[in-house]
Amino acid sequence: MEAPPLRLAPHMSFALVGPHTVFLDLRRDLYFMLEPDASAAFDRLRHHPASCTSTEPGLQRLRNIGLLVTADQA
Repeated sequence: MEAPPLRLAPHMSFALVGPHTVFLDLRRDLYFMLEPDASAAFDRLRHHPASCTSTEPGLQRLRNIGLLVTADQA
């Protein structure tokens, strides 16, 4: 069975600031940046969503912290 696609959680937003991705967690009223490996995983999802799966370790970590959800959870 194919894993459902991933997307940004509804309470999360992001902006590109120069070469960096800055996230806003609206629930916690918190701005933050990711560690380089987590940022690279998010960039892969952003640029090549069809080639990413929810079971990929880097993306799984982003799900664990609440940054990403599967499309059926949104």
